[in-house]
Amino acid sequence: MNVELYIPPKKGSLDPVISEIAALEKRIFPKHESMSSYLKEEVNRRGTTLMFVRAKQSHSNLEPPDVTKAGESEPLPPVVGYIIFTASSLVGNITKLAVHEAYRQQGYASALIEAVVKRLKGRRIASVALHVDPSRTAAFQLYKKLGFSVESRHESYYAPDRHAVRMLLEID
Repeated sequence: MNVELYIPPKKGSLDPVISEIAALEKRIFPKHESMSSYLKEEVNRRGTTLMFVRAKQSHSNLEPPDVTKAGESEPLPPVVGYIIFTASSLVGNITKLAVHEAYRQQGYASALIEAVVKRLKGRRIASVALHVDPSRTAAFQLYKKLGFSVESRHESYYAPDRHAVRMLLEID
């Protein structure tokens, strides 16, 4: 899928983008899993990178944001997906990935993950890890399709009866 990925600069105002992503966080994740209340601090942490995609076409279930590019009067298309990741000297960690419900199954999540892998590969990172609730079947299957394999299981990771698996992708 050919999508335009955005990586906002650490300097400057991220507030409009953070507001859009926080709204998606609240919509998609249960309150105890949402970063919406501390998202700005999270993406401004050293070593953390945020990438996001905007819709190519507006969807009736999604209001366009009140955000415009400098010098333009038309609002930008809405943020429909984002990924947050960190990297150490050997391992990259995807800490959050989300795509608006109306835009799923259109390649946005794959494009975001592939962009992260490409970026980390350029930094000579050996692997990429993430945690996922295996009951989130679509996400789990997507990660497997992209080459991630289950490395370990973590009991009560999300909640007392919600477990996670740690998945790992070795980068060539």
